[in-house]
Amino acid sequence: MSLLFWLESKRVLSVFLLLLISAMLYVGLKDDVPKTNQVTLSEADGALVFGERALAYSKQRMSDDWVSYLNKSGYEIDIEFSPLSYDKQLFQFLLLFTNGDSAEQLIVSQVRDYIIVMNGDDYNYRQKLPRLTAKITDPFQGFQRLKIVASEQSTVLSINDKKLLVKPSGMLKIPEGKAGVRLLLSGSELLENNWRGAIKSVSIKPLVKRTNRTDHLSFNARQNTKLNELAKSWLVIPDQVILLSHQVFLNEPFKIHSNNDIKDIVLNFIGFIPFGYVLALLVLKAPMRFTHQFSRATFVLFAVFLCGFLLSFVIEYRQVWLVTRQSSLRDLYLNSVGAVWGAILSLLWLYVSRYMKRRVVKN
Repeated sequence: MSLLFWLESKRVLSVFLLLLISAMLYVGLKDDVPKTNQVTLSEADGALVFGERALAYSKQRMSDDWVSYLNKSGYEIDIEFSPLSYDKQLFQFLLLFTNGDSAEQLIVSQVRDYIIVMNGDDYNYRQKLPRLTAKITDPFQGFQRLKIVASEQSTVLSINDKKLLVKPSGMLKIPEGKAGVRLLLSGSELLENNWRGAIKSVSIKPLVKRTNRTDHLSFNARQNTKLNELAKSWLVIPDQVILLSHQVFLNEPFKIHSNNDIKDIVLNFIGFIPFGYVLALLVLKAPMRFTHQFSRATFVLFAVFLCGFLLSFVIEYRQVWLVTRQSSLRDLYLNSVGAVWGAILSLLWLYVSRYMKRRVVKN
């Protein structure tokens, strides 16, 4: 039987469309992530070891009162860490203070063999917002000790007790918020930009201690310590990876910054073309009262666009709760346009095939 016969069979097209939708839902909602939180304790020294999907965070949010005091009196961040590698080009969140607003977050991050400390989400440095950037001079000596001291006089960044940067005071602020501020290690609330390696110690404290107040958060590696014992302190290490925040329809730009952006754009566009192609053939078989071919084609394109949009909306909205997926407006646009292009291709194919058939009959 010819391909035209199968494409003209309404039953075959319906079955094929259902198979397509099932495959698209499976691919779009597949969450390939280990259920276990990949945080372990080193048997050698008791350091926290963070894998590809790992997260530890503060049990309680830092109160607005305490954060205000830290920003006013000055604070010290002290962290001893050993990265798994120095090759990654992307931001890796070593330590993060967040109130839920990415524009205000305070990040201590690693990019290759550089440490970058900044407020906000200007990762590509397009807005030229203030940041501290220092190169690790001896990356393979083992654990690196990073210290950031923000006082009324200056902001100082040191690595292995060597002052590398001295900047004006007030450059870095811990974000404030009525709901409190959460401290995270090795990732964000959306489990993005995960840092991989070992952390031997973490300390956050004010430069001037308040009387009768516990203003010091710290973790120090000890041998023979168990993960469940850490749960008694301020640090939480869940058994399973979880999203601490959900972002619905992230407004991603269409600019291309990496090969992953190209791959994501192409796949989201091409992935809906077969759906639009088959659906258009089915819609054309529905009874219509249009007298002009242009009106008929316009209705088919609109119907395919609407169905493609609704299917993509369901997939993108469900991805909000998936660890390895991201709900994106860009994907919604690309899916919908891909479906329309599939419909255009089907209309062109039908026009060309019928034109060729008429020529054969005439001859």
